[in-house]
Amino acid sequence: MRFTLNLLVAWLLAVAPSFAVVPLAFPGAEGFGRFASGGRGGDVYVVTNLNDSGPGSLRDAVANRSATTPRTVIFAVSGTIYLNSTLRILQGNLTIAGQTAPGDGICLARYPIDPSNSSNVIIRFLRSRLGDVAGVENDAFSCRYATNIIVDHCSFSWSVDETFSAYDNTNFTLQWSFITESLRDSVHSKGPHGYGGIWGGLGASFHHNLMAHHDSRNPRFNGARTHGTAGELVDMRNNVIYNWRGNSTYGGEPTDTGLPARHNMVNNYYRHGPATGTGTSRYRILNPSPNALSTGSIYSLFHVLGNYTSASSTVTANNWSGGVQGPTAAELTAMRVDTPFDVPAVVTQPAAGAYSLVLAHGGCRLPARDSIDTRIANEVATGTVTYYGSKNNYPGIIDSQTDVGGWPALASLPAPTDTDADGMPDTWEIARGLNPSNPSDRNLVDASTGYTRLETYLNELAAPAFPLPVISTQPKSASLALGVGFTLSVSANASADTGSLAYQWYRDDVALTGATTASYAVATAAATDAGSYRVAVSNGYGTVSSAIAVVTLVAQPPVIVTPPASLTVATGQGAAFTVVASGSPTLTYQWYRGATAITGATSATLTLASVTSADAGDYSVVVTNAYGFATSSSATLTVSAPSAGRVFETTFAQDTIHAAQPVVTATRTNWYIMANKVATNSNVGDDISTSTVTETRPFTLTLNAGSTAANYQAATVFASAPLSLAQTGSSLRVTVTLSTANNINLGFGLFNSGGSLPHTTHHSGTSTTTLIGGTTGIDGGVRNWAGYCALLTHGSTAASLTTRIAQTTTDGSITNRTQDLVVPGSAGSSYGQPAGISVGTVTNSASSVTPVNDAVCTLVYQISRTDADQFTLAYQLYDGASASGTPLFSASGVTTATAARPSAVASAFDSFAIGARTTNATVPRIVMTALAVDYTAPSSDVAPSITTQPQGATVVQGANATFSLSAAGTPAPTFQWRKNGVAISGATSASLSFTSAQVADAGDYTCVVSNSAGSVVSAVATLVVQVPPQISLQPLGQTVVRGSAFTLAAGATGSPAPTFQWYRGGVVISGATAASYSVATAAAGDAGSYTVTVTNAAGAVTSSAAVVTVLTPYQAWVLDNGLDLAGNGAPAADAAGDGVPNLVKFALGGDPAAPGATALPTLSRTGSALVFSYDVKTVALADYAVVAESSADLANWSPAVHGSGGVTISAATLDASTQRVNVTFPGASPRAFVRLRVSAKP
Repeated sequence: MRFTLNLLVAWLLAVAPSFAVVPLAFPGAEGFGRFASGGRGGDVYVVTNLNDSGPGSLRDAVANRSATTPRTVIFAVSGTIYLNSTLRILQGNLTIAGQTAPGDGICLARYPIDPSNSSNVIIRFLRSRLGDVAGVENDAFSCRYATNIIVDHCSFSWSVDETFSAYDNTNFTLQWSFITESLRDSVHSKGPHGYGGIWGGLGASFHHNLMAHHDSRNPRFNGARTHGTAGELVDMRNNVIYNWRGNSTYGGEPTDTGLPARHNMVNNYYRHGPATGTGTSRYRILNPSPNALSTGSIYSLFHVLGNYTSASSTVTANNWSGGVQGPTAAELTAMRVDTPFDVPAVVTQPAAGAYSLVLAHGGCRLPARDSIDTRIANEVATGTVTYYGSKNNYPGIIDSQTDVGGWPALASLPAPTDTDADGMPDTWEIARGLNPSNPSDRNLVDASTGYTRLETYLNELAAPAFPLPVISTQPKSASLALGVGFTLSVSANASADTGSLAYQWYRDDVALTGATTASYAVATAAATDAGSYRVAVSNGYGTVSSAIAVVTLVAQPPVIVTPPASLTVATGQGAAFTVVASGSPTLTYQWYRGATAITGATSATLTLASVTSADAGDYSVVVTNAYGFATSSSATLTVSAPSAGRVFETTFAQDTIHAAQPVVTATRTNWYIMANKVATNSNVGDDISTSTVTETRPFTLTLNAGSTAANYQAATVFASAPLSLAQTGSSLRVTVTLSTANNINLGFGLFNSGGSLPHTTHHSGTSTTTLIGGTTGIDGGVRNWAGYCALLTHGSTAASLTTRIAQTTTDGSITNRTQDLVVPGSAGSSYGQPAGISVGTVTNSASSVTPVNDAVCTLVYQISRTDADQFTLAYQLYDGASASGTPLFSASGVTTATAARPSAVASAFDSFAIGARTTNATVPRIVMTALAVDYTAPSSDVAPSITTQPQGATVVQGANATFSLSAAGTPAPTFQWRKNGVAISGATSASLSFTSAQVADAGDYTCVVSNSAGSVVSAVATLVVQVPPQISLQPLGQTVVRGSAFTLAAGATGSPAPTFQWYRGGVVISGATAASYSVATAAAGDAGSYTVTVTNAAGAVTSSAAVVTVLTPYQAWVLDNGLDLAGNGAPAADAAGDGVPNLVKFALGGDPAAPGATALPTLSRTGSALVFSYDVKTVALADYAVVAESSADLANWSPAVHGSGGVTISAATLDASTQRVNVTFPGASPRAFVRLRVSAKP
């Protein structure tokens, strides 16, 4: 669709990182008026009052200006402006930025705002609530013959005529506004009105607006009737219409010559309300008006689609099925246009989605939604009304603004400081590097957006009014090592109603090329990847920016995150140590056994395939990168010898056949049956035409063969982990009780399965032999069953002992070598042994045997480790059900070199196979009744055991300490001591000694005891090294004034941490057990000699004495002036020799050592009263009494007492240490004397 394409292009332009075209009027501007530039680049007018006119008024802002200079109107006040006439905008290039009003915003009352005949005007966040007070028949907003106008997020109501009328304009947009509560039966000369508005234009967009509580014209399309041209094009989409009484949307006539007006009505939401009539008007979407004078078509053209009506699901589903009313069917067909008219992009939601968004985001939302809009949005949401018309009582259709309480009070707040009056607050400018004293920087253009700095500020204020993305999860800062990867991510809401989200990541405010998803990842961080990251998230309405995430990159040496763990494994089993380390790449690894580097062990995991006692010990790894290295703690490998005895025994009662995942226990296993195959090479295999292998209990293998001989075999795994013959003298013996019939030989062997199952599928020509009643065989791939095979041929003394290599095959290429584990085929068939590998000399049996069919006998097959790289193989067949007496057949052989056994076998065995070759067409069978596997440990070696464990020790620093243990084992064990898991170089005896132990020696110690049969780790012995306390900070003596605070502090070292106890005069101070001792208010009793004793388990030490002297205020003052207390502290002492004692001078604020330096009292007369005034030092009152006395004869003196004899005493504070005292004596006689007495308190 053309519309969809336009939408995409416009959106891309809105979020493009650099601006090469004219910017939108503001982010979120849509429709025909989207490119209005308003006051961009011009001057600024600040509205400072709510007057109708005059300096600082809104009228002065729009009228008193140059027609050629763009202007932006800023508000420094909020409230209602009561207009005395229409506010006409005659000069264009104007922006009214109502979002700047501090407080509740701006409302216009009594008269309308009218930008008719102007051009290039932006009006945002303004209210016009007309009312009937002026008695005029006006709209709340009217605009005609204007160009490039956009009205955004405004609220209009209480009109006498139409509430919002805009038509005959070019490039006009009304968006996200409320048009509500027109006055129906008011002061209009034509009688009742109550109209929503007349909408039209030569390119006009009306989207995301609310029309509520109007009698009619919701809206009325003006059509082409007034301008008579073919240019009428109106796009009405995503509007909400509620509670119309008479008519909803109608009009739209063509010209008198039949030139049609074109209208899009897309996805609007019509909700009937309590005042809405019944019948067809209830679900009416459009009632087009004809032009009866037209010489052509009497109706215009309408594209009507996706509109919702609450009164009819049928009409909602198809707007033309009853929603467009009035014309005949033929006329409806002629006026209907199914393809939308080409209009500028508007982000469009389904009607239900737009309904929610308009109620949440529409109207004058900023600075704050007022009580009128809040009430109406709630009424629309709930389908209710709050008020009724005062004259006609129509629900929601009011007749005067007084019906709903009139204009609400709009609070005003102080405007932000704007020193240069450029419309941008100082704080905003400073935060963005602008000069708050330079007004011209408002018109600097941001090259990335095309907006001036002033516009950027205004756009930021307005952004919350749109349904912008909401970021729910912010990117998180991180401190990372150089070379590691990191990912920053953000979560934001996305919905079909607000459009898909677009992302752009920035580092240090520079856009990152290609970083346009919700997350930004760096695989290997370099130094240039450090910085401050944010992401801009955009939808169809604008962009929000995430919080800043700071990525700090540091060169990080390796750190051991998870050290290798100690292991205990049986001889012959595998072992693996793994370390987890962090640090800047690239990390390299080197494993060590003890202090010796292991060749080739250079990955994070060290794998030992089949361990022996020689592998026991401590393992560690050193991890290195370009910035350093880290050594792990040691992990101990303990190798245990298997216990001698029977390791497996079965009587086949629970054994299974051909399990895909065999269950192996000490008494139960699974068997796999194999038969030979027809091959194209006559030298391989014994051909049979048909064959079925069956199985019964006890374990009976029967081959129903054709006319030729064949092989059949059974194999089993008897241990879940290979049993190792790792020590000289260890052996493994398999004992089988069985009977056979119609066989010419008997084969058997011990194997290492390699963790795989044997091949079992039997091929005969192009068909597959059925195994065990139709069980599917296992085929394809590699079967690593390698080991030693033996063959007992009936009637022959010749012994056969040989090796068996892995069986390799893929589907369709199976040979005897893949299926025959223990019984080769006829002439020319072999196991495919590699060249140079053989068992060596094999000793034949002294006698041959030809078992009687079905006679019970016992087969024994044993492998013994003779030397480090040598095995002895032996097998015997006994008569009867036990291996006793003289064997019927006995043979043996000795391997000659390491190469004499397949490398995969090493010294571990976990599986057994048995089979036979038939005597031509006679049906053969093998019946097994018992099978046992025994392990024999060498008798000479005994694994080590610790008989006496090392004991922990606690010593004082400098003392000696020794750990020792006792251990037994054959051969004699070796020792390796460890501290905190790390092997100690040279500590390889049964004891570990410390000479003059130091704190660095403290730790946990263990010893690894090893021999060829295994290893064991001792208990932990902890060495604690104590350090006697030492005083590092001595307490210091102090002289303090009584009533003030003092603190004595001491510091001490020692291990364990020492405790403190303070003393005064050698007596314990209860509770004084901290490193410091404080007194908040010093008293005389706090004076004395203080010490502190510091103690721990290693000893105690006492500090030097700190003497604390507590002085009275007088003493303190005298000492400060260098006077001797003994000579000058007496009441009559006079240091200056001026006849005024020290005591008096001090109390009155004078200097005892300075002649005449006394703040003497003053005496004055006020009427008949005497006023006696003097100063006194506040601190002196604790120790001295200062009293005014009066006398009539100089002989008898009486102290002045407040309230006694009419005497009043008042005091005023002169400063923090001095008071001014006023004593008033009333009615003084002709002879009256006063004096001041200063005396020391007892």
